[in-house]
Amino acid sequence: MPELLIIEPSQLEPGMVLAETVIVDGMVLARSGFKVTEGVLAKLRSIDIHELKVYSGSHPDDPDDSFASGSGQSSSGTSQPTSGTVPLKNFMDGDFICLQGEESSSIFILKNGALEIIINDIPDGEPLTAPLSLKEVERKGKSVAVIKTPGTTIGEIGAILGTPRTASVKAVGSTSISIVGVKGNGLEKSIFAQPRLGLNIASTLVSRIGTNSQKLYNAEKSLADLQDKLDFCYRAYMTICQDLGTAVVSTGDVLLKDIHEYAKNSSLYSLGRARSGRNRLDEVGSGGHLTIAQDFSTQNVITLDPGETLFMEGDTGDKLFILNSGRIGIYRGQRRVGTIEGRGELVGEVESILGYAKGAFGPRTETARGAMTSQLIVIRADRLETLMTGDPGLMVHVVKCLARRVPESNTAMVAAREVLRTTISKLSVAQEFEHLSAMMSSSHLRESLAKDIQLAKLISHNLNTTIAELQKGLDDLG
Repeated sequence: MPELLIIEPSQLEPGMVLAETVIVDGMVLARSGFKVTEGVLAKLRSIDIHELKVYSGSHPDDPDDSFASGSGQSSSGTSQPTSGTVPLKNFMDGDFICLQGEESSSIFILKNGALEIIINDIPDGEPLTAPLSLKEVERKGKSVAVIKTPGTTIGEIGAILGTPRTASVKAVGSTSISIVGVKGNGLEKSIFAQPRLGLNIASTLVSRIGTNSQKLYNAEKSLADLQDKLDFCYRAYMTICQDLGTAVVSTGDVLLKDIHEYAKNSSLYSLGRARSGRNRLDEVGSGGHLTIAQDFSTQNVITLDPGETLFMEGDTGDKLFILNSGRIGIYRGQRRVGTIEGRGELVGEVESILGYAKGAFGPRTETARGAMTSQLIVIRADRLETLMTGDPGLMVHVVKCLARRVPESNTAMVAAREVLRTTISKLSVAQEFEHLSAMMSSSHLRESLAKDIQLAKLISHNLNTTIAELQKGLDDLG
């Protein structure tokens, strides 16, 4: 009776029979049942995997002694890597790892070298129905980033969510990457075999979410500061109009009357009336409705009453929470900016997972309070790896939740850009102050209007400065 052995590739000997299909770089190198021969021994010994399952003699089930020609399919028609392994592939400078529009069937992890991210602009409402050609990418693609940090994951969003590639990826210099297949239950298998892989993917995802969140926070702060300035401008403008009206009544001056009419017809009147209905970024980053994959109603469950604080802005972000029931409100200062609901949704994930990855937990950027009676599972971030190793299914759930959060975050960024563009366009009122100041300066009564002329000039200058600041904020949003 043949004996089943688990050995390193270097221990292979002629006559041994493979107990499972060997796949390298996405291709079938040798099928299950293949009898090792002298001709292919060196190639099998050199493959970049940790272990092989073999029979010490003839396979009891009529072995297939054919060496695979790289068809990419196992005998069952599905490519699966050898258990517990993540294939490694080497690329030369300029080689493309994937093209925009391709099926997202794998995640890439940078081992060494660098990867350039290239995006082709696609017209709105015209989704890609086929991958872009190499010629299209080389001719019209725009380089948006170069990734150099080993361990960074690329292509995880589309792969996890089952959407096409949103960018092309090219090797810069000699580059090695690990490839994690996610077709079917490939992601689950990989994370169950290597829970640390799940933490690496989660760290990359929360880093992107955190970056977007900080940019959104900065944009919201700029708009809040702007509103204070606009309120002041409105009051100042009304003061100028009142002074002009008083001067017209007392002097009967025709030129002043024309200036007064110009001021009354200004868009600043409508702006002032609408000042309380301004565009905001409220709620753009609220959570979705995710369903947890398994029941976590175990230990470390806390109950939060309506209005009770889960954590405060500035608190150390050393805990991750999973919502079991209820709803959580997210606040910046006293203003509610989002809502998290849906069993299995994550709360406080950015600071906790990023802090774990960096080895130092930073402060919370928001406050979380119960919007209704809520139950949450508490996970100490310093125990993440231990917990995930003991329960890889939890890590799979966290990764999938985060993968859904990134597109939500990107959508919020698009909304924020539109708010900033609209606001900047409204600030053409600065020119109206300039015109009003010039008209008052041309009047023979300019000395009596000196205070209003100076006020109009000051406001015009401040608004122009604000426009420049908002434009910088728009540029920062990308």
